[in-house]
Amino acid sequence: MWSFVRLTEAKPAFWRRALAVGGVAWIAALSLTTRAQLPYWHDSVSLFQRAIDVVPDNALAQNNLGMALVEQNKMAEALDHFQTAVEITPWDTDARSNLGNALRALGRPAEAVVAYEKALEQSPNDGTIHYNLATALVDLGRGDEAVTHLGGAVRLDPEYVKARFLLGTLFFRQGRVDDALAQFREVARLEPQNARAGEWVRRIEAQLGRTP
Repeated sequence: MWSFVRLTEAKPAFWRRALAVGGVAWIAALSLTTRAQLPYWHDSVSLFQRAIDVVPDNALAQNNLGMALVEQNKMAEALDHFQTAVEITPWDTDARSNLGNALRALGRPAEAVVAYEKALEQSPNDGTIHYNLATALVDLGRGDEAVTHLGGAVRLDPEYVKARFLLGTLFFRQGRVDDALAQFREVARLEPQNARAGEWVRRIEAQLGRTP
């Protein structure tokens, strides 16, 4: 800006007027360009859809558009974009996990299990994938397998509260009451405000005759 001012000061009046007019035209052109792009910046869906319109095989934009649609509770539309992202980049673990989440949300747990298992092959030390796979297995009534993956999630992240809570629930269903109690006690320790965990602890202790 200051360079432009010094330049105009060094020129005769004619040149100063010409530079001023040119500057105004340049700003006007930028304004028109910005106005033309504004609709694409209206929200995340518009932004990522624009990116896909320009480069259809943009896996990152496909995945991000899917996430934006999930936030709008448009799960079926999101699923299409997650599938496309996986087709473009089969090694993208995030896209596969998101695909599994969408499938499970749409009531298709068997397909979700397949997506999660493939994601887990690519990232075996991801506790979240272990947990998500376990939830889909529970939907299918495959509790024993779910316990295995929840145990994996807890080993990877001992403070994974959701995994411990679901693990405690499955242990209780299997009659492994002491194991269930241990999980719920740990959840209550990690989250003292977790009323559900506290209730489970009291319930099981009462069942075992251990109520103080």
